[in-house]
Parts: sequence; structure tokens; C-alpha cells
Amino acid sequence: MRYLFYIWLFTCIWSYTLSQELNQGQLYAGPSEGAIDIDYAKTLNHTLSLVDDFVIKTNPERFTSFENLAIYLTQPFEDEQSKVRSIYTWIALNISYDQNSLKTSVKRNQNAESVWHNRIAVCEGYANLLSEMCKSVGIESRIVKGYVKNFAGNDFKFPNHAWNGVKINGKWQLLDVTWASVNNEGSLLTNKNVNKSIDRHKLDIFFLVHPNRMILTHLPEDPYWQLQHNFITMDIFRKGDASIKSTLMNSDADGKNFEILIDEYERLDSLDKSIAYLERMEINKLNKVKEYGLGIAYYYKAQKMLREARNNNKYQAIEQAKMYYLKSLDQLSYLGEEDFGYEFSRDLAHNVAFRIETLQ
Repeated sequence: MRYLFYIWLFTCIWSYTLSQELNQGQLYAGPSEGAIDIDYAKTLNHTLSLVDDFVIKTNPERFTSFENLAIYLTQPFEDEQSKVRSIYTWIALNISYDQNSLKTSVKRNQNAESVWHNRIAVCEGYANLLSEMCKSVGIESRIVKGYVKNFAGNDFKFPNHAWNGVKINGKWQLLDVTWASVNNEGSLLTNKNVNKSIDRHKLDIFFLVHPNRMILTHLPEDPYWQLQHNFITMDIFRKGDASIKSTLMNSDADGKNFEILIDEYERLDSLDKSIAYLERMEINKLNKVKEYGLGIAYYYKAQKMLREARNNNKYQAIEQAKMYYLKSLDQLSYLGEEDFGYEFSRDLAHNVAFRIETLQ
């Protein structure tokens, strides 16, 4: 019965953690005037103008689904970059930002199908639609959640934005179709007076952004999606561009192949994936819910190792289980009386301590 209780508890906490990531603060869409340094004379990418011109002439009413539209938008182009650009540009030109959500906190459904039908979204919806349209034409895409510096202030208590990673020619790259949207009245880049020249610049600025520039305004909750070797912590992110750039110049950082790292992560089972994800998020040390979730995940990892132990490696399994039990206690000890889940964590900590004693 106690075991079932902790399964329920872990599910509740993990669901709560995800709900914070999905529902808190995702209404911030546009950067502040000083958040990103833009030289409009240097940003225009004329090589993509043919793609954009094709998209502008496309009538979406001809298509019964976003999958069919994605196929049409990408068929004229052979290279993956142009295919992604075509989908990205269509979304930026045709999906309106849901400004009413800023005022009322009433959120529409943000799945791709709803965004396609309603033609309105907040950042999660933009990212979902782009991801699903890319996948429908065989291009890998992921949704990246994290923290951005924006026009509404820099309250980083919860993740406040979502953007995308796309794999082009075998390499992960970053884009933000929400900030590229020309239908976002809140974007101070357009000063609420959109013109064709600025539209083109916005499309280029937020398309396949170099990781070293993206990190100046976008801090992923999962450090892997920084896609650069010197992970930036929240403390450094808060300090501003000079501190970020100084960290990026550190030559002592180990090289990382993020294509391999992300692929290895995605092949883990659900429990190990939860542990790996939470461990990486620890770098930002923002939300005690993460510590709680990690403490519980370590506990179940230890339980799983003992359950699957065979006679010929039972001693090794016990030693590894003890290690995970101890890691569980360490994580749970971070919680104070004011933190979410404190009382449950005390109960679990007593249970973990008892199990460690039985393995001595």
C-alpha cells in the first residue's frame, strides 16, 4: 500500500512540475527594445526571399489539414533549410498572437490542431504547430521551454516561453517563430506599425539563430538545448550580456556533440529520462519542485535496481541502490518548511533512511 502511495505521489509531483512548465508565463512573446541588439542593415538574408515569396502567395484555405499544407509548402524545395523556412514563414505570417490571454489569463488549447483551426496562439501553440508541421514532412523538431528576457519584465520564477529546435542536415539548430510573428501586437520591435521591410528582418533575425546569440535572450530549462559548450546558469543569465559572453569565451569547456547527447537521452526509459532531465535542470537551481521530483526519481531508481537484481550481481545492485537512496536523501534535504511537498518529503526521507539501514 505504501508503495502504491509513492507511485501516486511521484505521478502527482511530476505532473505538477510539468504543469508549471506548460502553463506558467508562456504569454510573453516579444523582446524588449534593449533585449536584443539588431542592425537591420546586416540581418536581411536575400537567399531566402524566394521561399518567403512563395509562402506569401499560398492560400491556406485550399488545405484541409496542416499536414497537407506542410507538404505543399515544402515540395518546391530540395534542401531542409528551405523546407523549414517555408513552414516557419507561413506560421509567422498567418498565426496571430493571443493578446487577450495577456489580459484575461484564459488560455486556448495550444495543440497543433487547435492552433491550425483558430489561427491564434501563445508561444506554446506556435512551437507545437511548427514542430508537428515539420514532423509531417520528415524533419525532426523539438519544443524547447525556458526563460526569456521580454517586454513584460524578467520574472524567472517559472519558464515563460517556448521555442523550437530543428534538425537540419543532421545538426540541431534553433528558431523562435513566436518572436518572428508579424501578427504580434505586443512586439516592440515593430512598434505596432508593421511594414514589409521590418517583417523580412524579423523573419531572418529569429530563424536558425546561432546558439551564442540565442542564449543572450533565451535560456532553456534543459541546458542541452543551449547547444553550446559553456552552459549558462540562471545567475549568469540574469547578469546580462557581458557576463554571458565572458562565460562563452571560456576555452576550458569540454566539447559536446549535442546530436549524440540528445539522441542518447531520448533512448532512455521514462524513469532514467526523468532523472537525466531533472539533473540537468539543477544547473539553474530555481524551483524546489525540481529537487523534490529528483529526490523521488532517485528513490524509484533504487527500488527498480533492487527489484531487477539477479543472484550473480545482487551485491553490485545493492551498492548502486544505496547510492541512489543516498542521492534521494540529499535532494529531499534541500526542501524547507515553506517549499511545496515538504511534509511528503519528510515521510519519504524516513522511508529512504529505513531502506538504507536494511541494506547495511
